Amino acid sequence: MKILKFLAPWCGQCKVLTRNLSKFDACELVEVDVENDENSDIVEKYSIQSLPTMVLVNENGDELKRWNGIVSLNDLLNDIKDFAI
Repeated sequence: MKILKFLAPWCGQCKVLTRNLSKFDACELVEVDVENDENSDIVEKYSIQSLPTMVLVNENGDELKRWNGIVSLNDLLNDIKDFAI
């Protein structure tokens, strides 16, 4: 299980989210820069429409949960505990 964090360098809310999650260690957190052409397939796969967006995925890449906008560390931890094995 990992969280894909979709962001862009110019996105102010993305920077706030990154600060909020600086101590996050409950599962792997993967940053995906939507402006990087190499990431266009994954951005399209998860239909990213707004920033920041985070998507919790299982080991097969199936979407389990999605968050749009700024999420607090506590809210994120509470949300993902439902998916813990």
